[in-house]
Amino acid sequence: MERFSDQLKGSADSDAVQKVVAQLGQRFGDRLTSAQAVTYVTGTALTGHVAALHSGICINLQEMDEVLALHTEDLDVVVQPGVTRKQLNHYLNEDK
Repeated sequence: MERFSDQLKGSADSDAVQKVVAQLGQRFGDRLTSAQAVTYVTGTALTGHVAALHSGICINLQEMDEVLALHTEDLDVVVQPGVTRKQLNHYLNEDK
């Protein structure tokens, strides 16, 4: 079986992530299910290890760090995966 190249791919938006995954699907077809796509943001979580144990690709989402929407009536915030807890706290405490 052909092995995926282990690599770290940076991405700044969801379109770029979709493009990378689509390219993998086109290249490897049904064999894509045996590969892993692992996301990486800050690497601080206990479960945030970057390891595709049986080969794969790591997609770096650090640059996807925007707060997209704040719904105060629902106590809900929509963020991109790169938004940190500190960044969100700063955003929520800004004078609106």
